[in-house]
Amino acid sequence: MNEKILTSEKIKKTSKVLAILFKVACIFCFVGIGILTSGIIYIGVVGNIDLLVLNGNVIVHSPYSILNINGIENWKLIVISFAGIVDLIVLSLLFKQSRSIFKDISIDDTPFEYKQAKRIRKIAIYYLIISLMDFGSQGVSFSIGLN
Repeated sequence: MNEKILTSEKIKKTSKVLAILFKVACIFCFVGIGILTSGIIYIGVVGNIDLLVLNGNVIVHSPYSILNINGIENWKLIVISFAGIVDLIVLSLLFKQSRSIFKDISIDDTPFEYKQAKRIRKIAIYYLIISLMDFGSQGVSFSIGLN
């Protein structure tokens, strides 16, 4: 009996840690969404991918400049960024469902409930959406592999 309690406590602790990691992953997704959104707004307002141009010389580059995308038109870059935002939103939903599963396991100590099966079904749907979203353009791709 003591061994069963010890195993149960290990499962609870591990589930709590995983719930925290999924929450952190969700926060990173939201930061990425913010960065991509600000990039879209910047390109829409300024019209180029360089942050500071002085006398024809680029002083400060945007994050987009490291992707070697000089030949891509601004509208294509906006479409690619928007696809990345959608990808990150779906990924954050996937992480949220995963976090909920592990949070409940750390509290209730049983993953064999109907609500967990519904969450796993949602995770599968989100993963399918992410897998189908391959918005590539001229070598730039926002595809996320969760293998």
